[in-house]
Amino acid sequence: MTNPDSLTRRPEKKPRRSIPSIVMGWSRLARTGLVFFGALALAMVLLPVVDQLFFRVGGVRIGQSSAPSLVVMIMCMGLYFSGYVLMIGVPGNPPDDTRAQRIYIWLIVSIVVLTLIWYTALLITASNGA
Repeated sequence: MTNPDSLTRRPEKKPRRSIPSIVMGWSRLARTGLVFFGALALAMVLLPVVDQLFFRVGGVRIGQSSAPSLVVMIMCMGLYFSGYVLMIGVPGNPPDDTRAQRIYIWLIVSIVVLTLIWYTALLITASNGA
């Protein structure tokens, strides 16, 4: 009599790789690009919004004050530095996989997608003459 378990052998499942482990497998330059383009996308989304807030709430004329640029710069530098700590690390000693990395990656992806949607909508409305 044969063992019933041997007749129904299922292939072993490979352990599923997490998103941070996939990204941490990239080269240091690629991870730096991910962090840089995330901060750049955040600046592209935030600068018009913060500029309008200063214009409408503070009564500051658009282009007459550097305060909106400084506010956006501080936010983007914070995002870049947190990405540097979480994703890039120091040479020869990459950071460990953590939940914070997963959150950071999803934040960057959502910011880049929002930026692409925003600027695509702006281009569509500009081409329609609105």
